[in-house]
Amino acid sequence: MQNYDAIILGGGLAGISCALELIHEHQTNFMLLESSRQLGGQLPLIKFTIRDLGGAFYKNGQELLDSVNYSVEKFAVPYKTNVAITRVDLSKKQVFTSAGDFEARTIVIATGLRTRLLEVKAQANLLQEIIYWVEGREEDVWNTNVTVIGGGDYATIEALGAAQHGSKVTLVNRGPLRARPDLIEDTKNNPNMTLLLGYEVSAIKGSQNIESVEVTNQKSGEVIAIPTNRLVVKIGSMPNTELFKDELSLGSGGYITVGKDMQTAIPGVYAIGDVTDARYLRLGTAVGGGVTAANELLRRYVRA
Repeated sequence: MQNYDAIILGGGLAGISCALELIHEHQTNFMLLESSRQLGGQLPLIKFTIRDLGGAFYKNGQELLDSVNYSVEKFAVPYKTNVAITRVDLSKKQVFTSAGDFEARTIVIATGLRTRLLEVKAQANLLQEIIYWVEGREEDVWNTNVTVIGGGDYATIEALGAAQHGSKVTLVNRGPLRARPDLIEDTKNNPNMTLLLGYEVSAIKGSQNIESVEVTNQKSGEVIAIPTNRLVVKIGSMPNTELFKDELSLGSGGYITVGKDMQTAIPGVYAIGDVTDARYLRLGTAVGGGVTAANELLRRYVRA
């Protein structure tokens, strides 16, 4: 096994922040493992301006990632990408992967989130027509009938974008909109948009392509068929914590419970970023959690 002081599982903003904090301790031997082909997690998916990260200003997530990658290379942060984690033994601090097996004094879990898929009965070919990421397919949702599912920032941004390019857009959410106030205001005032709140998707209809989406009112049971050529779904994310469910007690939604020091119930095992709390999915909390975990594991397990 390859031995380290710390292993960081995940190369999103939280994991990278932890690594950058550790790199300043020149005697710390650690490794960051990322499952995808590049670092950054969901940063490239952020298309709006970032204005709430320590007073810094970035036009989008990619610009922030470019800055982060500059620091990673400048300070020679040790990391491996394209690493599939097959099994972990948190009590023994062991990680088994496609790139070999690792053992450490401490483990930092920063495995982030993945897209939540729409659960609805429909033909397999119609389910494949659902658009979860509009990036690169913007013109597919222009000048057509679009139904957008979701009530957060991302859902309203995609709905507004389609409406501004000539589409007739129906925004459906099972509860009230949770987006930023300015986005909600723009949504309500856009003549190309219709809001259906308190509805859930009950069926997707069509033969070769999506032709309509049926939604059901949660209170009255009323069913509405919405003529639809494109279905965009933005209903949030799920934490990537399945690997740890046998050793850690997961809270509501599968999130990992941690203390103020970001340590889990297993001594020497920390969790940071989006896997820890659905209430605070913010870049600032990801950075802060990474810095906290790094300093705590150094103080308690490395320098001791």
